[in-house]
Amino acid sequence: LLPSTRAEDAQRLAERLRQAIEAQSLGVTASFGVAEYMFGEEEESLFRRADQALYRAKNLGRNRVEVAE
Repeated sequence: LLPSTRAEDAQRLAERLRQAIEAQSLGVTASFGVAEYMFGEEEESLFRRADQALYRAKNLGRNRVEVAE
């Protein structure tokens, strides 16, 4: 969780983390789902959207960052 962080900034950070994990040459990769809180949104909805973005990243080939719509 990154309070007070816009989706674009969270996406950049997740991409840097993904690249750092990949660079360790351990055969490990990571996929990330990013969702920005929408005013008035329930926590459950926010986490569901982040989870959907994560599964979209995995379904599109893994080792990538996807942002929730």
